[in-house]
Parts: sequence; structure tokens; C-alpha cells
Amino acid sequence: MRKILITVLLSFSILSSYGQRREGLKAGFTGIMETSYLFKQGPYGIDRFKLNLINGYQFNPYVYLGVGVGYRYYFNSSIPIIPIFGDLRVYVLNNKYSPFISFAAGYSYYLLNDFKEVGPMINPKIGLCIKQYEKTSIQFGFEFEAQSISYRYSRMVFEKKSVAIGVFVGITY
Repeated sequence: MRKILITVLLSFSILSSYGQRREGLKAGFTGIMETSYLFKQGPYGIDRFKLNLINGYQFNPYVYLGVGVGYRYYFNSSIPIIPIFGDLRVYVLNNKYSPFISFAAGYSYYLLNDFKEVGPMINPKIGLCIKQYEKTSIQFGFEFEAQSISYRYSRMVFEKKSVAIGVFVGITY
């Protein structure tokens, strides 16, 4: 009797593992909207508000590649900046809940100064994706952002890195 019970339980567990549905993100064109508040780090860091709109393609439940445009408002200097960037996201699991890593890199421009160049920007993130519907999910996590900023003082040009860390929240559609 004991052997039969163990065999039935083992068979049930094996069959139920094959029957699990994969509930990860589906392949296709996907948009992401995310926002965050980033806290300055280091001597040239500036607190900033961030909004990103990213459009791209979800190749499979694990890999997303997109192109985005953002808005950054730097509080200490009231400087609005527009970054244009590429975004790569790698999801760890093909389930409703999946941790992910993301790396965005691009170039930024001043919004109010005739779109003059600001400099390169990088933005790595780690987070959690919670699938809600077929192509809709909520994403949140931690991020780091470094923005190279060059400015003139008298006849000299200075280039500094403004670094910040923060928490982001986003939605895919």
C-alpha cells in the first residue's frame, strides 16, 4: 500500500509539472511607459524626475529590444533634458512573475536650448515584471543612471558625470 501511494504521488507530481502553463510575456510589438524619481549620488549628482516611452519587440518570453525617448527634469538646475536611447531587457523566467535586468544607453539633448547636445547617458536596471493580461504587465525595481553633462564657464568647457539611483515603476502595453 505504501509503495502504491508513493508511486501515485510521484506520478501526480511529474504529470502536474508537465501541465504547468507558461504565463510569461508573449512575442510581438510592445510599448513600455515608466517613471521614477532618482536621488543624486556623488559631487555632481542632481535629483531628477524621469519619464520614458519605449517601443520595441518582444522576441520571446526572455528578450526585449526597443528604442525610447524620455524626459528628465533636473530639480537643482531646472534643466529639462530629452534622452534618445536603445533599451535591452532580459527576463529570467517565463512565468507570471519574472525578475529582469535592463540596460539602456543613448544620447541626451537640452529641451529648451535649441536641442543642443548634452552627452551620453546609461541606465542599467534590475526589477520584477508581473504579467497582468496577454501583453500587459507591471514592472518595478531599482535603477542607476549616469548622464554626461558638459557646460561652459567663461572660455573653458567642463564635462562632468551626473549620477543618480532610484526606484522605477512601469507598465507594458
